[in-house]
Amino acid sequence: MRHEHHKKGEEIAMNQLATSCTCLTIHYHRYDGRYDDWYLWIWLEGRPGALFEFTGHDDYGVFSRIDCQKLSGSAKAGILIKKSRDRWDRGKEETRFIDIAGSVSTEIWLLENDPSIYYVPPEIKINVIAAFADDPRTITVNLSAPIVSDERGELKAVSFSLRERGGALVPISAIRNKNLLGQKTSFNPRKDGYEILENGAVHFIYDPAQADPGERLEGPRSVFVLGNHNGWQQGEGDPRWKMWWNEKERYYELIVYGFPHDGSIQFKFKETLDNPDHGWVPGIADPPLMLLGLQTRKLVIELEKDLDIRQEYYLDKDKKVIPRNILASARFFYEGSDLGVTYSPQAATFKVFAPMAESVSVLLYPDLWSDQAQEVPMTSELSGRLIPQTNGIWSTTVPGDLKGRYYTFRLTCHGKQSEVMDPYCRCACSKIKGVLTVPEHASSPERGVSYTPQAIFFHFPFFDAQNMSVVLYRSFDDRYGIEVPLSRDEHGVFQGSQAGDWKDAFYLLRVTDQDGREREIVDPWAEMIAIGPSRGKIVDFEEINRQIGWDEDHRLPFREVIPEDGLIKPEDAIIYELHLRDFTIAANSGVKNKGLYTGLIETGTRLGTNSEEQITTGLDHLLELGVTHIQIMPLTSFTSWSGREQFQLFPHYNWGYMPTLFFSPEATYASNPTDETIIKEFKQMIKELHRYGLRVIMDVVYNHYDSRSPFDQLAPYYYYRMDEEGRVANGSGTGNEFNTTYPMARKLLLDSVKFWAQEYHIDGFRFDLMGLIDVETMTKVAAELHAIDPTILVYGEPWAAGPSPLEVINEKGKQKGRGYGVFNDHFRNTIKGSPNGPDQSFIQGHSSIDIAASLCRGLRGSIEDFAHDPDETINYVTCHDDLVLRDKLEISVNVDENIRKRMVKLAGLLVLLAQGIPFLYSGMEMYRTKQHIANTYNQPDSINRIDWHLKSIHADIFRYLKGVITLRKQHPAFRLGSAEKIYSRVQTSALLPEQIIYSIDGSSLSGEPWSKILVLINGSSSKATTFLLPEGVWREVHLESGVPQEGEIFSSSMVVEPTSAVVLHSEAGL
Repeated sequence: MRHEHHKKGEEIAMNQLATSCTCLTIHYHRYDGRYDDWYLWIWLEGRPGALFEFTGHDDYGVFSRIDCQKLSGSAKAGILIKKSRDRWDRGKEETRFIDIAGSVSTEIWLLENDPSIYYVPPEIKINVIAAFADDPRTITVNLSAPIVSDERGELKAVSFSLRERGGALVPISAIRNKNLLGQKTSFNPRKDGYEILENGAVHFIYDPAQADPGERLEGPRSVFVLGNHNGWQQGEGDPRWKMWWNEKERYYELIVYGFPHDGSIQFKFKETLDNPDHGWVPGIADPPLMLLGLQTRKLVIELEKDLDIRQEYYLDKDKKVIPRNILASARFFYEGSDLGVTYSPQAATFKVFAPMAESVSVLLYPDLWSDQAQEVPMTSELSGRLIPQTNGIWSTTVPGDLKGRYYTFRLTCHGKQSEVMDPYCRCACSKIKGVLTVPEHASSPERGVSYTPQAIFFHFPFFDAQNMSVVLYRSFDDRYGIEVPLSRDEHGVFQGSQAGDWKDAFYLLRVTDQDGREREIVDPWAEMIAIGPSRGKIVDFEEINRQIGWDEDHRLPFREVIPEDGLIKPEDAIIYELHLRDFTIAANSGVKNKGLYTGLIETGTRLGTNSEEQITTGLDHLLELGVTHIQIMPLTSFTSWSGREQFQLFPHYNWGYMPTLFFSPEATYASNPTDETIIKEFKQMIKELHRYGLRVIMDVVYNHYDSRSPFDQLAPYYYYRMDEEGRVANGSGTGNEFNTTYPMARKLLLDSVKFWAQEYHIDGFRFDLMGLIDVETMTKVAAELHAIDPTILVYGEPWAAGPSPLEVINEKGKQKGRGYGVFNDHFRNTIKGSPNGPDQSFIQGHSSIDIAASLCRGLRGSIEDFAHDPDETINYVTCHDDLVLRDKLEISVNVDENIRKRMVKLAGLLVLLAQGIPFLYSGMEMYRTKQHIANTYNQPDSINRIDWHLKSIHADIFRYLKGVITLRKQHPAFRLGSAEKIYSRVQTSALLPEQIIYSIDGSSLSGEPWSKILVLINGSSSKATTFLLPEGVWREVHLESGVPQEGEIFSSSMVVEPTSAVVLHSEAGL
């Protein structure tokens, strides 16, 4: 069933469009016939759009005639049909584009949910939008237009054919209305009060004989039908809803045509219309409820035998049946903890979930580059039934010591063979080489490769290397290449050249360190890298742990934090977000292993000039600043290539938000991405950070995955969340959603976070787009992680990036009492305004009663907003997404830079002293800029790197925020652990919208030296404010030096300068 497309008419119309247009007429048809509140949104290419109404009705539907002069200036226009004037709800409608460079009138026809543009009226037929296998004996079908069934849900006039991939027919036993499944099958119109006629009309019946004796309403009388569905309006004397007496049948009746049947309809029979609460006639259930969905777009095809999940099915020849809930049952769930590879020196056991596969085997390679593999078949206990009586697990045990071997899986699924990575792979290794690209502009780089057609030139500042050479490869699979020795100049920079045109060649750097160890690495400044097929490596974790002394690693108490009651709690954390590469890649970082796991743990690094030799960088900077936790942007494998292609090109910059595997550290951050060095250096990084008292939070991305991941090959459609049209859902905005509600997908997520917490001693998890991870899954995540260690932090983004079929988005408020927190965008926007716009808010001096109230709620841990306890709010003002704070201020206020810096300091103080968990983004403390680019996930180092010179220029911001951090750590009053304590100890008030008083009662609070604390906040950007102080003696606390210092004493009032805050305290004996 499909729409006819008249090619001849289309060609004629397209020829007309090639001339000049005076009028564009757009016809639109909806299958339900409802056009209220539907509009056209039309825009010219590269220009803002405009709203147009439908102006008339015809036999096709509605239409709008648009003067083409309103669309002049472009040859192409975009057309979007949307619901509502004010909202961007377009249902399932897609954007259409049309050429409008014409002079004669042009007429087009559009059809609901059909992206085509027709130039003659299309034939309107009902299409199958999607078909799903939801259990072994049924297929759910979604139609493009509704049809009406009888009250029993039968659809005798509809027919389908179902075939296997090879063409064999599958017997169908019945086709039913899905909405009526489980409803009653017996039906008595006189007793139930209505029936549906063959033409879809509703026949209402009031039979007085159905009433109890003595309550019967004999006819003829005035009887009305009153209801509440789809704008059904009642009015006294409205003849449309007044019933008439059928003398022959001895009942009242009314037939209503064109009645919508796609929802539940509640109705009553009534004698009069003058009193809505009285006059109901007896005899019918009070109130009757019409059966749900007699008109439906959802059908259920019932089958005579079970489906075979290893088989592909097609409805009416060309509509593929998508396996959906058929695999979501408990039958296909494996509880074991041994998926992936279980290694011992005697044997290795492989297990993988591939329930739809016809065959699976392990490919064992001797090294990463070899094309020769030993193939070992895997087994699954398939029975003779069409649905296998197993949980979809394939396994095999290979005897012998396989340590050091590389492996993948080869499987045949639905007739297609593929080679994929193990989704539980613990050590994903990649073949990676730099690519010699032609720059867009001639340059003479300070480091890296400079290309000309005559020769290439090398310039590498590897100051700690003993020797260095470049290995050039004409092809990606060239294993040996040509070695070009480099010479070291007096500054420690290695330089050299090679004659010839090496465009599109590949290269690696061969480096010998001071200890004489040689290794090959990817150029950290390569503009493009090539990544070959990844393979898992079989490693012995016990041996690795012995080599690095992993048993010595343990979580320490939060750095320099005075805990309340001697117990660590989430509110004691101060989180600092960074990207592993960005943080150390700059030439002035002083770090030797720039952009690598080992670079993050180098100590003694300084900004590299004599005048700035005391400016700490890297790890020393973090220790000096005083944060307790570092949140590192994605560290799980995100660049591995798992397809058949020889290699894939990537810009050599990627934040890592397109994950491929969830159990392996990212290979490109290791000094050797081809072996267990990946694991060793990752663990060494964690161990050293722990040794210095820093805890590590992983930024994890489980809401979607990269198309190169193995999931869809192993279990087609299972790990994707699908919409009702059979399309992959895209609430992530990146192409798909990970289906966390399905048992084995949820298990994979839980297994992953527990693996990182137990094997790598990770201290916390930040969940990207957590709104797409269902509440039940996140509740289990928090519970199981806290069973490992109750101090592990769990939090995430409580939103999605687009519409999702997930029934309940895990938004703010859903986390209450469930053990995980959420980013507080309410507080963020209250402090600075929207993330990327020029609007202003509190710190820019643009406050209001509402903004002041919102700020007070944020200071109190948002417990009057969405939080059950303060540990559920992550307080922040900027993060890696959107404009950094400096750039936001530069586009929103035109003031002197010193005033903007005061705004940064005030924002930092609000975040750091509010109840809850504070969060800082790397570089805020040194007035970082990203050149006004909001989303820099794929921008070069020149945009994303931390420029450590800024720390020297803006040392006042660094010292101030360091002082506020120290203050928070010294005083439990800023870190109260429950809503009860906040209610009893914290008060906030707004004297004026710009003047906020934040007071805390610290008396008898364990570990708190101050009995009372006042924070006076002046949000005005131009006026100093005099605050009247509560009775008593108050001492000011200075924070500008980086260490809280006691200042002057005040008793009655205090002046607070514009865009600033003052902390005062009172204590016994002051």
